[in-house]
Amino acid sequence: MIKIQNKISAFIFIALVNLANFGIIVAQTVSVEEFQTKISAINNPQLIDVRSPDEFKTGHLIASKNVNVKDADFAQQIEKLDKTLPVFVYCLTGLRSKLATEIFSKSGFVSVIELEGGYSNWIIAKKPIESPAKALNTSGKYSKEELVDLIKENKLVLIDYFAEWCGPCKKMDPFIQKLKKEFDGKVKVIKIDTDKNRGIAIQNLVSELPTVVFYKNGREFWRGVGEQDEEFIRELFELNVEK
Repeated sequence: MIKIQNKISAFIFIALVNLANFGIIVAQTVSVEEFQTKISAINNPQLIDVRSPDEFKTGHLIASKNVNVKDADFAQQIEKLDKTLPVFVYCLTGLRSKLATEIFSKSGFVSVIELEGGYSNWIIAKKPIESPAKALNTSGKYSKEELVDLIKENKLVLIDYFAEWCGPCKKMDPFIQKLKKEFDGKVKVIKIDTDKNRGIAIQNLVSELPTVVFYKNGREFWRGVGEQDEEFIRELFELNVEK
């Protein structure tokens, strides 16, 4: 009986090794609660934040390590990890972690567990983090990666570029905030202070204030320069929101 059990164990081990050699892994995308439960059940889990170093500095999951998936040598960096143990992966919203999962797969990792909705969902659920004050983005600064992910992750996005000294911007702010609440969950409204985000403003060709840019399915759909009318913006939302 013992010999049979040994043979079965050996067979299972060989099968797992072969799966790893062929790049076949067990990949899961799990909720915040399940992700937290799984990492809590393991001593020193391989918890990888695949965002940029700047994003990582603003806040991250406790005990996570930063390995930027956009780095040219990402595949080489993850070779330092144990491929026979689960690896837990997250980014800001889930887009980059999916890319990371593909790379982990090709590298022969046997189990990859991805956080659904990424760090954004973790924050919304009020889970523990390191550097919490900065993580909430109270500075009003955005990284290029954050903005790209927000635009891709949401079907409809309105970005209101403003400055504290801009009179028309202040005049528009009340109705922008009102529409933000009214269309919550349907249109993602983001206000970007150009004095705090000059690089992003330049990159997105914002030269006058206020400038309002509307994105649909990840692409710029409409741009308004100068003071805008509340009813026009409302109609823009209504015409593009799925009924």
